Amino acid sequence: MKCIKKKLDNGMIVALVPMKRAEIVTVGFFIKAGSRNENEHNNGIAHFLEHMMFGGTTKRPHEKLFQLLDGMGSEYNAVTTTEHTYYYVNGVASDLKKIVDVVLDIYINPVFNPTRIKKESKVIIEEMRLREDSPHTRLYYQMHEKVFADTSLCKRIIGTEESVLNLRQSDFIQFRKELYIPKNTVFVISGDFTPDQISPLLDRTFNTLNNPARNSVDAFPQTFLDEKPRILKSMHSQKKPYVHIDRNDSVSQAYVLLFFPLYNLYKTNEQEINMISNILSSGFSSRLFTALRINNGMTYSIGSYPIVYNDAGLFVIEMAIHPDELKKGIKTTLKELKKLRTSEIDLDEYKKVGTIIKNESIFSSSQPVDWFTYYGLNFLYNRNFDPNLKGNSQISRKVNRKDITQVAQQIFDKKKINLFLFGNIPDEDFDFMKL
Repeated sequence: MKCIKKKLDNGMIVALVPMKRAEIVTVGFFIKAGSRNENEHNNGIAHFLEHMMFGGTTKRPHEKLFQLLDGMGSEYNAVTTTEHTYYYVNGVASDLKKIVDVVLDIYINPVFNPTRIKKESKVIIEEMRLREDSPHTRLYYQMHEKVFADTSLCKRIIGTEESVLNLRQSDFIQFRKELYIPKNTVFVISGDFTPDQISPLLDRTFNTLNNPARNSVDAFPQTFLDEKPRILKSMHSQKKPYVHIDRNDSVSQAYVLLFFPLYNLYKTNEQEINMISNILSSGFSSRLFTALRINNGMTYSIGSYPIVYNDAGLFVIEMAIHPDELKKGIKTTLKELKKLRTSEIDLDEYKKVGTIIKNESIFSSSQPVDWFTYYGLNFLYNRNFDPNLKGNSQISRKVNRKDITQVAQQIFDKKKINLFLFGNIPDEDFDFMKL
């Protein structure tokens, strides 16, 4: 898909992705600001600010803003991560100029009304409690607190009740002033439009914006850029399996996160790791689905995936299983991982996974919002490569089967097993060296 990229004098990147006959448009912006830019005092502010950006502007109170967006029948949302936040509005192409006007208003003119802040803090605490009620989310938090202890990655994106309740208007103004700046921003429009429709308005608007005299690193000395050596050193220091159990007899299942450190392997072996993930859990014919669900009926669902950060990553396997089947389920999973380490996958499975990856690329690039996300993240992190669905498929198929085995050997080391459990967990001895 052709993209017109323009970098303005103030450092902002504007990306226009016209798609003929799409009938819809996606408009929004990406900001290089997330929970890793926070400290103990303002933990949760990146996510809270995401809420408050929809809390009204100098031109529109929040009621009018929502009435306008809903009146167009648009879809709108925002997402906060550890290192970036993005906002978008989906609507019909005929409403493009109105949508752009609203998104620009949200980006340039937000108002952090103290009354709205107080009310929205209660909403966020309810969201926090909702997440806490999810067993896998609890384990996800605990995993990060253990693996990434004493780094910015151990903080929860949503913050804590104490930190959220202590945030004041001045905190939002300062955080936005330092990080929601042109050189940290990628603005994207994708869908059914012609660039000439909208480029003059964007140029006039964005060229008037300036960066502050101090950059974000100066303003936020808790920069996470120096954490990588510590994180990798901690991962390499693990010499034996680690088990964490959070017992709760009020739930009927055992919730499982089984994970291994990826170090920074994803940067050099992304294709192999993605293929391993698909081999294990993509489709009902995948290895873990077959071994655990089809052959033994032990679990309803199971998933495997990499979690990747700028510094390092983890390879995670998650499932929910009856406590009586827990040890057998873990043993069965480890057997499948051993097969990946010791035996090269056959040609039929290799071709099947290549087809899955190719089709996933096609499925995830059919809508304007897909290209909005693709180019936004691509340019935010200076990846600067063009999508080629046919090429992506060919790259996947060029991955050597021996390379998959070698990468599996690097990841699935018994000494590096981490097992996090929540629920009605039996009193078992998880001796992985014997499993």
